[in-house]
Amino acid sequence: MYKKRNLYMLLTLTFIIGFLMSVAFPLTSDDLGWGSIPVQTYLRWKNLTGTSGDGRFFGNALIILLPKMQFFLHLLYAGTLTILSYLSTKLTRSTWLSMIIMMGLLWLPKIIVAQTFGWNAGFINYVFALVFPLWLLTLADTEIIDKKSHQYTIPILIILGLWSLLASWINEPITLLNLLSISIFITIYKFRRQEVPRHWWVLFCSSSVGTIILLGKTWITQESISGHGLNISQISSNFRKVFALTFGEYLWLPLLITLTVFSLLVYQRSKLNPQQVYAIQFSALLLIFFIFVNFIWPKTTFFPLSQNIILISHISYFISIVIITTALLFQDLISWYLVLASLFLVLPFLIVHPFGPRAVFGSQLLLLIWWGRLWQAYLPKPKWLQAITVFLMVLTLFCMTTILLPIYEGKVASTRLIQYEATQNFQPRYYLEVPHHDWWWNPSISQNFDYAQQKFYHIYPYAAGTLVPYQTWKKMDTSDPKKLVKELRKIDIK
Repeated sequence: MYKKRNLYMLLTLTFIIGFLMSVAFPLTSDDLGWGSIPVQTYLRWKNLTGTSGDGRFFGNALIILLPKMQFFLHLLYAGTLTILSYLSTKLTRSTWLSMIIMMGLLWLPKIIVAQTFGWNAGFINYVFALVFPLWLLTLADTEIIDKKSHQYTIPILIILGLWSLLASWINEPITLLNLLSISIFITIYKFRRQEVPRHWWVLFCSSSVGTIILLGKTWITQESISGHGLNISQISSNFRKVFALTFGEYLWLPLLITLTVFSLLVYQRSKLNPQQVYAIQFSALLLIFFIFVNFIWPKTTFFPLSQNIILISHISYFISIVIITTALLFQDLISWYLVLASLFLVLPFLIVHPFGPRAVFGSQLLLLIWWGRLWQAYLPKPKWLQAITVFLMVLTLFCMTTILLPIYEGKVASTRLIQYEATQNFQPRYYLEVPHHDWWWNPSISQNFDYAQQKFYHIYPYAAGTLVPYQTWKKMDTSDPKKLVKELRKIDIK
């Protein structure tokens, strides 16, 4: 079981990392575009009920509001990661395992990090949205598995109902997962001939209403599905993209699972029956095949593997997880939920456009928690291994800081310059390049124009500018924008 002192240390570290990331990353893409929309314009009834836009009312409202109140945006980042860390601790029953899970999230492929942590809109719609389903799972783990019921007062029930409703208006796959999860948990109560606590009915009703409104606004429109000419060929192409990004580009998790599998064979073999041993050995072969195809073979100078072999390796990776769950966690309903929900979160993108790396974040988090439950159920947590984990967590914080500091420096200098330009009417305008582009997402910026920035900072009339490379301006004094502009005009920017 986790100790409170260790838990507080984990939550503090997670809060600090989340806050630093939010402070460092610049506003980009939709953060600028949506952030320039007046709140009253978005809240007009015709905009909420019209044919344009989607049903992510709560998520979109946060995307519009928070760029205008960035301190609260920083708190949202830090608070969300802290809550996810706490819920992971509850589900794995281990602070140490939750620490590894949080490190796993920080070292996701950069393209996923860029579209979640490095993009406020992506963070709200694909990370913050996970708080509710993980809380649901924690509640089910406590009440259905551990059989510790809760009795909520009427005011708390109203708050839960409102939360369930708002949580339905952030992200379509997670909205469907919320409603499906509540329905499954109620069904389990019914199957066991137990009385369903009233808070589950409140959650079900409010989630149902929110889902109907969301889907009525989003998925039944031609723009979401039929308007993209989907056919079997398109679905097959999407299948490859979804599986490649979900299972093919992240080495941290398969390494953890492989380490766990071999640890079971070495330390727990005598406690396992022959069928379990065979299942684990077969899973180990599938995992080794996956790691070899995706992370070892591409480093060689031999011929490239066919896409079919790569896809088979992705599928074999997921099959290995199912085999391990069947052999070792068959009676653990929460582990089955984590495995199936991780797949459910990405399957809608086989038919719904668009699919982006940000959609994979939830699947990876659920699979990391699944790994934590597997380790907690079968393997010890020696002091030396916990000490190594704490060291790696501190090292992660140090590495993240070395990455975030230059980004923050670029963000401050760029913002200071563009705010100065907003008060001046001169040409050409300059945009300072913020370093480490692979850690934050900004698809809108171009070499000579960034309409989103000009709109957000009210620079009129819109006009082309010049993007100044980081290596060019980093040695300049950026504290005085007026002097900086004079320096930039003296040099030949290529």
